[in-house]
Amino acid sequence: MKSPKLKTLLMASVWGVTSAAAFWYGRQSAAPTAYTPGHGKTLMEGSKGVYLSGSGKPVPSLQDLLKLKTKPDADSLKAWADSLDPAQCAGLLTDLQKMAGGQPRDALIAAMITSWATRDPKNYLDNSSTISSPRVRETGVAGALKSMAETDPKAAVAWLADNKDAVPNNMLTQRYRNAIQGLADNDPKAAFAFVTALDSGSGPANAQIQRQGLNTIADALANQGQFSDALAMFATLPDDQRGTATAELMTQWAQMSPTDATTYIASITDPAQRATTETQVVRSWARTDPQAAAAWATQYDQSVSASTGQPSGQALADTMRSWSRYDLNGPAQFLNGLPPSPANDQAVATFASQARNTDPASAMNWVGQITDPTMRERTAGSIALRMLATGDTASLQAAIQNNTLTPDQVQWISNLPTDNQQQLMRMSRRMGANFTTTTTRPAPWAPPAPAQ
Repeated sequence: MKSPKLKTLLMASVWGVTSAAAFWYGRQSAAPTAYTPGHGKTLMEGSKGVYLSGSGKPVPSLQDLLKLKTKPDADSLKAWADSLDPAQCAGLLTDLQKMAGGQPRDALIAAMITSWATRDPKNYLDNSSTISSPRVRETGVAGALKSMAETDPKAAVAWLADNKDAVPNNMLTQRYRNAIQGLADNDPKAAFAFVTALDSGSGPANAQIQRQGLNTIADALANQGQFSDALAMFATLPDDQRGTATAELMTQWAQMSPTDATTYIASITDPAQRATTETQVVRSWARTDPQAAAAWATQYDQSVSASTGQPSGQALADTMRSWSRYDLNGPAQFLNGLPPSPANDQAVATFASQARNTDPASAMNWVGQITDPTMRERTAGSIALRMLATGDTASLQAAIQNNTLTPDQVQWISNLPTDNQQQLMRMSRRMGANFTTTTTRPAPWAPPAPAQ
């Protein structure tokens, strides 16, 4: 137990720090030259220097905020933090960090750092190493880098380079991401030049920064509607980077303007690139307007079939893969409106494979709609393995009695051990394609050895 004398000394110490910080702030807030109408503050007439917040309410003093027992409201915190002179924030931060943790001190520090980092990012970054909490510090660094990258990108890049060894790789990656985000929103071309100048061969961190940075630039250009400029920009990238960046761009384009995205697909002359872009577009489009995506995919497949002389159902299959991940009834109704044909086989098989995960018995009913024998056998075998893994023996026996499974499949499945559910699940997903011949069919695994 502390002695009365020691307790008195401790209380005096805390009161002294609190009073010093409060007095220090009071001196700063009384200086009208530190604040201009550009900061959104005006003097209340006859108020001896009390400032108004943007809402017209007086800005609370530090003394008043420190008297609260709980976290101050967001408006009061923002009004107080925005009234501070950024040049004085480092000193106030030092005083606040000396106080005992908890509310309202922690809320005051967080509000001050958010405002400080945004209004004077260079000053904040120069003092960020003095912030004791990594989480609070990095929140401010994120805001400061975004703000600095918009107005002085070279300074943001220089600060990152000078401080690259100050934090772990995961924090460094986040810092780069924030700078790239701020730069991309303001000047995508400058962001692109910055990202591509990074040496991806210098380590995994830079490669990850480049990949994520290019995606950020793709999103920024998409939000600005600059799809053609983005495509021209990404065309200069190496193959591996171009594919990732373009995929992100097409994903955004399909959601914002699917008509323009599909028009672009028609303009692509390289078959492989056209097929890849089609997949990116319809999978994204199916998440926002699956009916329209499926209707376009059906027509697109018909046009491909007409030009190549071979049945093509890739676009509709891509749509089904995306659509049936969150809805089975809609895809089922759409497919029910199409006649069984080689052009629709892949879409039906894709849908049945997705339905297999939640309703194997219903998925098996779709197998009969597949006209290609090899694809039909592969799909039925995959669903049967799922039934075996989940113990749905009734549905499995029904499929056998209805001759949905071939005699060869029935014999092989009957010899599989059933005490390893995870392995059966993996085989259902991965090995369903190997049901066509006995030579390529995987051998059954050995059951786990009994525990000694």
